[in-house]
Amino acid sequence: MTDTMRAARFDAATRQLSVQDVPVPEPGPNDVLVRVMACGICLSDVHLIDGSLPGPLPVVTPGHESAGVVERVGELVPGWQVGDRVLLAGGKPCLRCDACVRGRYEECLAFEIMGFNYDGAWAQYVVVPGQVLTSIPDDLPFEQACILADAVSTPYAALTSRADLRPGESVGLWGIGGLGVHAVQVARMVGATPIIAVDPLAGARERALALGADAALDPTTDDVPARVRELTGGRGLDVAVDLVGANAVLAQAVASLGRFGRAVMVGLSLDDVRARPGPVLRHPQPVAAGPPGLPEEAPRRAGRPGAHRPAGRVRLGQRRDAARGGRRRRRAAAEQAGQPGAAGRPALGLTRPCARTRDEAPVHVHRGLVGRPTAGAAPPVRCRPGGAGRSWWPGPRSSRATARSSPAAGPGRTAP
Repeated sequence: MTDTMRAARFDAATRQLSVQDVPVPEPGPNDVLVRVMACGICLSDVHLIDGSLPGPLPVVTPGHESAGVVERVGELVPGWQVGDRVLLAGGKPCLRCDACVRGRYEECLAFEIMGFNYDGAWAQYVVVPGQVLTSIPDDLPFEQACILADAVSTPYAALTSRADLRPGESVGLWGIGGLGVHAVQVARMVGATPIIAVDPLAGARERALALGADAALDPTTDDVPARVRELTGGRGLDVAVDLVGANAVLAQAVASLGRFGRAVMVGLSLDDVRARPGPVLRHPQPVAAGPPGLPEEAPRRAGRPGAHRPAGRVRLGQRRDAARGGRRRRRAAAEQAGQPGAAGRPALGLTRPCARTRDEAPVHVHRGLVGRPTAGAAPPVRCRPGGAGRSWWPGPRSSRATARSSPAAGPGRTAP
């Protein structure tokens, strides 16, 4: 191996990309030197070069979708040997933030992107930490393996982990480019249905249909939210994924969501992210799949392995549904206590011995309301030990009087 290598170097000041002879990097004790066999060209690399996505370094070697062969191993790196075929993750944890100190590298607060924060793989050799490598089988070509680092792993993590896409759920995918073509296949693999692709380019829509999408819409001519509801039987999407990174796309994706729908933004954008405001927030916050991370971007649901939903997800309408269920249960309990009245409600004014106090009292249940009082009948009471109870009346708080059930008051009456 020689002391120099060829590398594509990008100068941020002049915005010039040129191939140069540079020294081969030396691996540290925790690093691995990899001979690059293939490296993809991501759209973020193009944005780096045209200046729309500036990087932090004045001169850098781009490239973060790479695969190769281990050339040299640092003395403290376990598990890897010279000659191993490996896939390189598109970035590395900083190893300095609070999350990294706790060992939660996938939640790094200052994640460093390969080809932006440090030299990438548009070169013959690249140095990376040993923990960002993944072994690849001998029968997988390097030019196919390299895109797993970003173009495949990013939509996979976005759909299976961030959005928690489940079999039978509907999904909409905005932008069928390098990420979108794999997002369609991941959604089909998960078992989502229908899969709706949205892209202004006819070729991209045809590609999505060929890869397994159920429908493909043109956002420039179709009313996408209306067509989505038509394709989903009026329900809207369970998951909407913005693979472009534009506020207009995100707004259209959010507008296409159904009840409890989840919006995931994957595309990179330098603009402030703004979701469409509305009277009902379908999700506490739009979740975002960030830049490429560690190879193990498999689902990890907030410390609850096997949970169907990530921890902390608030389901709007849950309180209302619980209230409805509570009313049904109270009504059923009341009907068991006495004869049903009009509209299926129990006829109030009936008496029966209380299971707790053994007193004769108006029909009531211990866990709440039995129904609206009928005309001329005393309000039902919520029994307390010793026969004391509190009347329930569907009026202002000031009209809710306190009553005491008493056998001397007679059937269907309360003592003053």
